[in-house]
Amino acid sequence: MPMFFRCLPLRCAGAALLLGAAIAAVPAQALTVELRSAATVSQAQLQLGDIATLSGAEPALLARLARLPLGAAPAAGATLALPRHTIEHWIRAYAGWPAGQIDWRGSAVAHISGAADASAAARLQPLARAALLSWLGQWSSHPSVTLASDEELPGLPSGVLELRPRAFTPAQRPARQMWVWVELWQQGRMLRAVPLRYRVTAPAPALLARHALAAGNRVRADDVEAGETDLAGLARPWPQRDTAQLWAALAQGVRLRRAVAPGVALDAANSEAVPPVCSGDQVQLSLVAGQVALSRTARALQDGVLGQKVAVQAPGSPHSIMVRVTGAGTVEVE
Repeated sequence: MPMFFRCLPLRCAGAALLLGAAIAAVPAQALTVELRSAATVSQAQLQLGDIATLSGAEPALLARLARLPLGAAPAAGATLALPRHTIEHWIRAYAGWPAGQIDWRGSAVAHISGAADASAAARLQPLARAALLSWLGQWSSHPSVTLASDEELPGLPSGVLELRPRAFTPAQRPARQMWVWVELWQQGRMLRAVPLRYRVTAPAPALLARHALAAGNRVRADDVEAGETDLAGLARPWPQRDTAQLWAALAQGVRLRRAVAPGVALDAANSEAVPPVCSGDQVQLSLVAGQVALSRTARALQDGVLGQKVAVQAPGSPHSIMVRVTGAGTVEVE
């Protein structure tokens, strides 16, 4: 049996079996099937009446035959070719029509196209654009998006459609090119999702290098100036959203992961917060034993964040010990 028949949904197969039983209950009648060369369908399921004109039998029987399901209709803009012999096999196998009593006329092949809804396609782009601009609003006060010029809006299925833009993931960040996926829903069932590609700019406040900055150095206030940059061009923008927050973050300590050229914005890819303990810094080492507390200075041998264990070396000692970072420049022996 052809794959087309094996893929028939159970509900369609059931309808076909009921139709076959109805036909078997009436005397044999001649049937004329005039196959159309082309047809356009808008519903989800393809029926015999969509692609052929039926005559020769009783009207009630012809009406039942016209509703004979032939499987899923092609999507909007897609085409499906059904040859006459496939349809004849279908009528005989599932409608139970006697062999030799079908008079075939018309085309040898029916070409079926999925109807497209121009009004739904017209709603698609504004909806996707609005969803993208709304999401970009958390990053930029005046973002701009443009539908890629080489993209064509796809044809959408006919019928009442609900268009639902997919939510962006928490890990997503503004990028020069972004995709917006819009789901097509009909009668509570998602038909498919359509992607639209946009070019994006997301201007936002930034701290820009006044001059060349070397990797590993701490950034001073006079090394940078307030300005604006396109977040869509940054691999990892800082989480701070306004100028005051950026200066506050700088005051807490920032050092460079790599060299930064003049005019380049600081971001999480080229800079990082200075950890509480930095390699080479002098730290305050504490030892608490019961009610006795001892304190002395030591040199940190590695960077460390709060709660992390790092190696330090006390002056005059040939050995290092592992201690826990308790604050900015403070560590404790456990």
